[in-house]
Amino acid sequence: MEVIVLSDGEETVDEYAEPRRTGSTNAQGKRHRVAREFSDGIEGIVKLQQGASGTPKGVSGTSTDSKKARKGNSKVNAAPRVAPSKRAQGDYLRAREAAVKSCVFDLSKMPRGRFTTARTVKAMSAWGGLWPALREFMQNTIDHLGLAGADGLLHPALTLEHTGLAPNDATLVFRCGEVDVCVIRIREDQLVIDQAFTFALHPRALETGVLDSTKGGAATAGGFGDGFKTACIALLAQPALSASVEWEFEAPNGQLLNWRFVAAARPAVGSFRASKVLEVVVEDGASAAESRIGRTREASGSRDAVGSPLLRAPSMRQTICAARVGEAFVRCVMPRLMVFWSLAHGRSLLSTECGGCMLADASAQPVVPLAERQPEPGVYVKGIYVRKPFIDGLLMTFDGMSKLEVSGRDRNNVDAEECAEATMRMLKRCAQPDLLRELCKPLAGSADTAASKSWLLRSPRFLNPLLEEHADFFKFNVLGMPRDALFASRRTTQSKRPFLVWATAFLASRGAPLQPLDPNASRALFKEVAEEDLERLCVQKLLAEEKGLEGDAADRAATVRQLLRCGCAAAARMRVHFHAAVRVAFVHGTHVFVPATLPFDRALLVRLLGTVQRAVGSYSDKLTHLQQAIFEVVSAESEVSPALVRKVVQRAEGVAREASAFERVSAAQPVPKDKGVGSTRTRSANDDSDPIDVDAASSPEVAASARARRDGGESSAAAAQTDAASGSSAGAATSSNGDGGGSRSGGWGRGGGDGGEGGGGVISRGELEQQIRRISASAGDKRILPSSAFAAEESGREECLRPHSALTRVAVHAAIGGGDLFADAQSLPFLDGSRPDATRARKLKNVREAVKTAKEAIETAVPSLGRVLRTVVKEGFDAACTGYLGWCTNEMILINLAPLLPRSSSSSDALVHELVTTILHEIAHLLCGGGSHGPAWRDKYDALIVQVLACVKKLEVCSRCSTA
Repeated sequence: MEVIVLSDGEETVDEYAEPRRTGSTNAQGKRHRVAREFSDGIEGIVKLQQGASGTPKGVSGTSTDSKKARKGNSKVNAAPRVAPSKRAQGDYLRAREAAVKSCVFDLSKMPRGRFTTARTVKAMSAWGGLWPALREFMQNTIDHLGLAGADGLLHPALTLEHTGLAPNDATLVFRCGEVDVCVIRIREDQLVIDQAFTFALHPRALETGVLDSTKGGAATAGGFGDGFKTACIALLAQPALSASVEWEFEAPNGQLLNWRFVAAARPAVGSFRASKVLEVVVEDGASAAESRIGRTREASGSRDAVGSPLLRAPSMRQTICAARVGEAFVRCVMPRLMVFWSLAHGRSLLSTECGGCMLADASAQPVVPLAERQPEPGVYVKGIYVRKPFIDGLLMTFDGMSKLEVSGRDRNNVDAEECAEATMRMLKRCAQPDLLRELCKPLAGSADTAASKSWLLRSPRFLNPLLEEHADFFKFNVLGMPRDALFASRRTTQSKRPFLVWATAFLASRGAPLQPLDPNASRALFKEVAEEDLERLCVQKLLAEEKGLEGDAADRAATVRQLLRCGCAAAARMRVHFHAAVRVAFVHGTHVFVPATLPFDRALLVRLLGTVQRAVGSYSDKLTHLQQAIFEVVSAESEVSPALVRKVVQRAEGVAREASAFERVSAAQPVPKDKGVGSTRTRSANDDSDPIDVDAASSPEVAASARARRDGGESSAAAAQTDAASGSSAGAATSSNGDGGGSRSGGWGRGGGDGGEGGGGVISRGELEQQIRRISASAGDKRILPSSAFAAEESGREECLRPHSALTRVAVHAAIGGGDLFADAQSLPFLDGSRPDATRARKLKNVREAVKTAKEAIETAVPSLGRVLRTVVKEGFDAACTGYLGWCTNEMILINLAPLLPRSSSSSDALVHELVTTILHEIAHLLCGGGSHGPAWRDKYDALIVQVLACVKKLEVCSRCSTA
């Protein structure tokens, strides 16, 4: 009968390997002969092993049966397996003998008879079919004999041979040198497993929860225990299998011991139904000469009936009979146990530290001999299949050092998070960095590598969390990108916003680490560069080029600096730079960059003052005085010079004195409201000065955030661009109408008055009330707000949008204040109390109280807004996107409380002010019916602010009077 060695096709011969011999000798005689032959010298041994063709003796490389066995993997060659060394074989045999000694006990004192396991024989859903039971029996054999190495494959000291090619008539032999360690005989309805180095089991093994000192630890995943009883029950509980299980032990002295597993009937008693329980009949077997093994020995000399050498005692034979068990073992078990495999490691990812950790495409592996199919894709722990793979079509193998353990009583699952962690540990210690880089190329959207060709990226649901959490590793260590790289797609480089287009082109020309972002790149790994990052890099480059700059640009900067020193302290800290490389004006921090090609005239000065005021974030009388002085001193056609700026500064000081005198006269003797004061003042499209001071003295953070809300998120670059003609008309309007008129006490408001007709911009109190009644009548209610709802702002050129989430209405836990909120998906467990967080709950409750106070303050000032505040203004909690405070559609206003949590412990007054301005900001959008921040929105926002401030002032006066 042809003998085939499981290898890659060409046997690798070890010069220390012993020549294989046939014949009838006992184990002790074999050891003596091996010692004598080894002493004759290495050359003689090698001659005995090799023939003229270089093929190991006893192995045929040209037989018909051999070609059939290798037909399935003719296109895939397995990695050459190093022949077992003499030292490895000696270590292995000594370990097995030591294991036997630890299990020896006096067999004469072992009880015989019928033992119950207290286990009912009944069908179990997770143990249906033959695979679970056969897995358990084979796992016990593999662990007990150490058939698997550290990587789960065949132990380096062993070889695996098989005879016969038919699935129903084959024999597998695990051999260590000349010693047969395990022999598996496969028949159609019978499976026989003979294993050496196995001492008889004591009936105590049938007890539930018995402790076994040989189990546990990193070296074994099983051993004899409760599992084999469950496997027997699984087989006996399936009548269609007609199954039986019998064990036979042979002691060193030839004594035999039989175990028969039977399903014993139990009658019905009381409410207990009739059933079957697992019992084991332990009895002495026939003598060695009379036993089946003995008869085989007599019949075939020293080999059994199927031609395999007999195992030396102590040994064990497991006989498992079941319908079609042979085919199930070959087709199902062998592709799921790594000891039967030979792998092609050329396209596999292996760990340098954990030898048994591997990721490989199952379809690229050689077929398993005899099984005629490739290894089963799945998650393998210590060489044994556990479950389907988390990445489709992959072999995901982990050893004992990977810290991945099988979960569940049925040993058919692993924790997904633990598997992800083990996978990342393996990737970070990968011994094939070039292969890993090739497999990850599709993440960058490489045109030359289709994602379908990368077996590592087949399951984004499993990989995307790893990409997000370990983005730096994949981008820099794997793909080799610069660590300071920024990624810009065509959405940025070809944007309709001029600053983005100029900034990316400018940085690219300066050698900045700006990487093009392919449209097909992984969104979990690559994030589009933010505008703030572009601004920061541009400022760094421009400031570096500006050092030592002289000429017209430096003179312009000095002239503007002289002008700003006469403004407020915050404006004096701003630095204006004129640079020839700048094509779009923009602001970053305290730096304002202006194209040097623009004419240095009055219109440019007016635009710069407006930009500086927005950057400062608060209203300043001094900047208004400077603006009026510019229109009075500088003509539209004049070029600005240092001498002209000095005149502007002098005139601004005079304007300040005039305004101060005007306010004192107004306080003593009120002036009737006319064209120069109050409601009829016209505001131009370029008048972007802040209508309120945002109470900068109470909270700088409030001032900054109010400015961000007012600008609606528009980029500083876009904000700095204004038409020159618009700038002139704005100046004319300011000059003709004075400074807005009315009291400016405390820096609040453009218009005067106490909330009546004056101070409301171009909108009268009656018009404002009429518009409020209109929106109050259309108040609605929703349960779910999709992310597309944010797009309803229709903000036009000045975008008020931020990244956002789909929001769902959720009933809020009482610890957070009760009621309901619109929240993103990840915040739902926190809000409904299923995943409590006491600290966040306390902060959120404080913020919700501040919202309530802010609404009451607004309703007190403008009672007609009561219905809008109660039905239209909703509370939200979007923790996934904290870049916005609120948004408005035609039906709803939502205030995002998530970004306010860090400020919940600060001054409550500052938080209330913040919420008042936010709510009024969005109500102004609702009144306008759009998202633009143009003149119409500003007028309505100013009118609402004036109404609220007037009410606050009245309350303060009443409070002082009552106190007096």
